[in-house]
Amino acid sequence: MGQKGCARNQDGLSTLTTLVCATSAAAAACGLEGKTGAVRPGLQADILVVGDNPMQDLACLRDILMVIKAGKVVVRKGASL
Repeated sequence: MGQKGCARNQDGLSTLTTLVCATSAAAAACGLEGKTGAVRPGLQADILVVGDNPMQDLACLRDILMVIKAGKVVVRKGASL
């Protein structure tokens, strides 16, 4: 989502709408609805771990602590994997 997502939030979209646009709505637009775009049983999900709550401050999405892809940690801040 990066800086564009944060800019969209500043342009008047709510934080929730901005996050939905970057996740489930993006998956649906790519024809992946029902396969990805949400964290729930049966869906593929890559997890982005950040140090704060994006619902309170989207800027925290710029400080990625960990990325989990297909159940495996592929990026961890301060560690080489």
